[in-house]
Amino acid sequence: MKNELTFDAVRKTYDPSGGAQFLATESTDIIIGQERAVKALQLGLDIRADGFNIYASGIQGTGKLTAVKGFVDEPAKRQPVPDDWCYVNNFEDLYQPTRIKLPAGRASDFKMDIKNLIRDARPALMRAFEHEDFIRKKTNITDPLKERQQELIKEVNKKAEEESILVEGTPFDIVTVPLIHGKPITDTRRSKF
Repeated sequence: MKNELTFDAVRKTYDPSGGAQFLATESTDIIIGQERAVKALQLGLDIRADGFNIYASGIQGTGKLTAVKGFVDEPAKRQPVPDDWCYVNNFEDLYQPTRIKLPAGRASDFKMDIKNLIRDARPALMRAFEHEDFIRKKTNITDPLKERQQELIKEVNKKAEEESILVEGTPFDIVTVPLIHGKPITDTRRSKF
């Protein structure tokens, strides 16, 4: 014989005025059956020196992150908010980034400021390198160097001609061309040095 249940019979409700009280669990109750892990986490939280971290390993999807967060949340609330640390390029040693310590919460602002600086600097640099004054100053430096380069090539060619060789400068390298009776041989026989 089947008895049909009413809605109220299958629905449970909680009446806070009924006097039932719940006990708050301690963080160690979050990690059940892992006494060694709890001791290691507690040790990690008790260390008050720089350079120490907590590392949890295990099978993915077993709740490690949730457990560790639950374990450290309460003690973390009682600690001062730590500073933000940013690592930026060290132009003197590319393998050792420079650390920058910022007040808590300022790292995101710093990141956005750097992003905006790069965005704004790029067109400003392009304009500067295309400006008349820059081009004039660059020309004042490069023209004498080009003239000196041509003079040196002429000197080298004069000596090379005595040995039946022609030296030609290209934008990328220097090419030697053998001469036969004072005339360069075909391009297919040229060699680079």
